[in-house]
Amino acid sequence: MELNAWIDSLSPLSASQIAADRLGEKRRTVDSWRRFENPPSFRAALNIVLVSGGVVDFNGIYNPFWRALVEGKAKFKWDGPVPSFKE
Repeated sequence: MELNAWIDSLSPLSASQIAADRLGEKRRTVDSWRRFENPPSFRAALNIVLVSGGVVDFNGIYNPFWRALVEGKAKFKWDGPVPSFKE
């Protein structure tokens, strides 16, 4: 499952805050992940996998960021050309 879908599944209201509380993060940090502003650190990603019981894995965390980067929808900075798996 992708990270945003898991967060949305936590509650119809205040899903970001519930995720933040469960993960021990600030709500604005979780929201920055959801808006593709900053990907979770490796430590945060490990915690997401553990807290979600493995429902969210590393692919579910980082592939959406990759897709947002390739589609030009990512808000985080990437220096240089966008790499492709086809190279």
